[in-house]
Amino acid sequence: MKKLSVKVTRKHINKGMRYNSQCCPIALALKEQIKLNDKEYWLVVGDEASVCIKTGKISYSIKRIKQYYLPLAAQIFINTFDRGKSVKPITFELIG
Repeated sequence: MKKLSVKVTRKHINKGMRYNSQCCPIALALKEQIKLNDKEYWLVVGDEASVCIKTGKISYSIKRIKQYYLPLAAQIFINTFDRGKSVKPITFELIG
């Protein structure tokens, strides 16, 4: 199994959007790290406590190509961020 270390910085937190699974701090950090082409792939964080990388431009042609489950620390981070509370930078590993 491959491991992916995710480092969410203060920059990602400041630019992140609450209740937005594609623009939360974790999504921003992942997009930066794995350099997805936004025209072909998109990333969703929080769907069933997971990260999904999908391809397809319209809803009926979307295919999930990779899914990682978020560790508890990352789930708590998202929940705290979405409630408007202060969060600190975090590093965690995704295994897939």
